[in-house]
Amino acid sequence: MVMKNGKELLKNLVFVGGYFKTTLKAGVAVLRPFSEDLCAVHIKIDHSDLSTWRKKKYYNIAKQEICTRLDEWIFEHLVDQKEYAFFLDRYRPMAQTGKMKKDIDEYIMDRHYRPKAIKMLCHEKGFDLTLWKKKRTRLEYSRRTNLYWK
Repeated sequence: MVMKNGKELLKNLVFVGGYFKTTLKAGVAVLRPFSEDLCAVHIKIDHSDLSTWRKKKYYNIAKQEICTRLDEWIFEHLVDQKEYAFFLDRYRPMAQTGKMKKDIDEYIMDRHYRPKAIKMLCHEKGFDLTLWKKKRTRLEYSRRTNLYWK
């Protein structure tokens, strides 16, 4: 891409906190004369003002359920791909015939991995099974598209 005047493109940028920043309106106004030379323009809004954080006006906020602390430990320390594939092949016919009421993954976790993990962890100091089995959630923030960010 060949630009007629590169200085024109960079004239409205302000160096703030390690990044060059400009407003969207000013950036679009600067790029308009170069529209014949440009194939695509990517505008990335990277860092928003801290006053907008956790406000529904600027973010879509969703609560997501994540796995328990016990399941997270199991996935890190016990689950082996080959062994898990063997369990899937073993229990898949039961799920297809309707003999299994649960999801296959939950059945495998309840039947094989969780008892083994509890036996291993109960010997650790300070292990509390109710805390490790407690359901956890996290908040997921996704930016709303808004041209008038602070």
